[in-house]
Parts: sequence; structure tokens; C-alpha cells
Amino acid sequence: MMNKETEALRRKVEELDNRTSSSALIGPGRKGYPHQEKALDDIAQKFAEDVGVEIENLKKKKRLIE
Repeated sequence: MMNKETEALRRKVEELDNRTSSSALIGPGRKGYPHQEKALDDIAQKFAEDVGVEIENLKKKKRLIE
């Protein structure tokens, strides 16, 4: 069974994945649509930052428990 932190991280990943999928439906990622590519890059960057913060928080909690 997943603990609360893992479940929260899973939901966050799912939410960000859904936003990325929705953005991909806007149109083709061709040179004629740089704003869409930028939007996807921004979402990917935010996702990486959010996941990194969650991982760091989990590591800190684990150290406190140990």
C-alpha cells in the first residue's frame, strides 16, 4: 500500500501528465508553432521542478525517520 507522500506524488505526476497531453492536442509542434513548443517546454520544466521538490522532501522525511 502506498504511503501518503507517494500517493500525493503520483497524483501530481498524473495531473502534470494530463496537462501535457492536453497541450499536445493544441496543434502540431512544427516550426510554425513556436509558442506551443515553448508551452510544452514550460510544462516539462515545471514538472521536473515539482518532482524534484517532492523527491527532496521525501528524502528529508526519510532522514528524520531514520
